[in-house]
Amino acid sequence: MIKDLDKLTIENVRFENEKIIFDISDGGLVGCPIAWFPSLANASEEQRKNWKLISRKQGVEWEEIDEHLSLKGMFSYCPE
Repeated sequence: MIKDLDKLTIENVRFENEKIIFDISDGGLVGCPIAWFPSLANASEEQRKNWKLISRKQGVEWEEIDEHLSLKGMFSYCPE
């Protein structure tokens, strides 16, 4: 686990090569296979782009498809 993870924030969310990727404030990234998140895997491109940062930029919400991911969760399950 990254030291001082609580000090990092999500700066952008993108989808590439069947992965969801968070760009983070230290210049790094964390990504996971999109297949691990069925709501996102089955969402349209437009729905995937309709995200907003929550929890002091520590989480992401896709309200329309009721999906929520956190930076801590991404690092726990998908360290790159």
